[in-house]
Amino acid sequence: MPTVEEASSPTVVLESPDIGALESQENSPPKQHPEGLMSEGGEETSSTTATAAMKLEDATSSPDYGGDSPKTIIRRNRPGTKLADFYQWPDLALEDMDTTLAVQQYIQQVIRRNPTDVEEILSMPANQDEGVWKYEHLRQFCMELNSLAVNLQCECTADTCTQMTATDQWIFLCAAHKQPRECSAIDYTRHTLDGAACLLNSNKYFPSRVDIKEQSIAKLPSTCRRVYRIFSHAYFHHRPIFDSFEDQTSLCRRFTVFVLKYNLMSPENLIVPIPGVHTPPTVQGSDYKPGETDA
Repeated sequence: MPTVEEASSPTVVLESPDIGALESQENSPPKQHPEGLMSEGGEETSSTTATAAMKLEDATSSPDYGGDSPKTIIRRNRPGTKLADFYQWPDLALEDMDTTLAVQQYIQQVIRRNPTDVEEILSMPANQDEGVWKYEHLRQFCMELNSLAVNLQCECTADTCTQMTATDQWIFLCAAHKQPRECSAIDYTRHTLDGAACLLNSNKYFPSRVDIKEQSIAKLPSTCRRVYRIFSHAYFHHRPIFDSFEDQTSLCRRFTVFVLKYNLMSPENLIVPIPGVHTPPTVQGSDYKPGETDA
């Protein structure tokens, strides 16, 4: 059984006195020492000894912070942190975030503050690169959509939803195969999120998180179209799950405002109604026919 070793006592080194110095001290008047530096017996102690004693006391009485100062703000959830205590650190301005992940951290910070404040979440800070801003938001959408996918699994299975549909008019083909073909809705969801993760983490197209080329930004609209279909299937075929998730996150509302703001999707492909933001065209009037795909 491991034991806690006691700290060893500080070693005191005694040097041989200088005889000449001692004689000089005997003939000189006593020195005035600062007040308060007295030993328990009432004798004065040298300032050097007192300072060393205070330093030793500070070192032995201070708690062990594992190398972190008590005043240091640790911006991470340590192992064992309760869910109610997650993210308990003060907000930072984007310009004060000294990391290549600053934009992602800033977006997540604003979302935690109020996930329903879509306008604030999507308000791009001054001097921020628009391409990086769009890229980081799409990454965040995909991460949060994984939670919706988990919720759908309780009732959306290969047996209950054999096709990826949104109403009877919309059937989506999965682009994760050599030739686009039909997938069950839950498999389509998994394949789409996996494909989006592979693209957005690709060193070929997105080697940097601070500088993104226009050729790479051009790939974002197709990813937006595909991940949006997860919203549409959940809305039309698993409405209670969709409503519960949307009440907590406002994710579909935020996504709709996002793609309209940056022209990443055409309005006619947005078939989930968002009050105050978007009213979709009637499904019967759409030119999109069952079985077609723009993958």
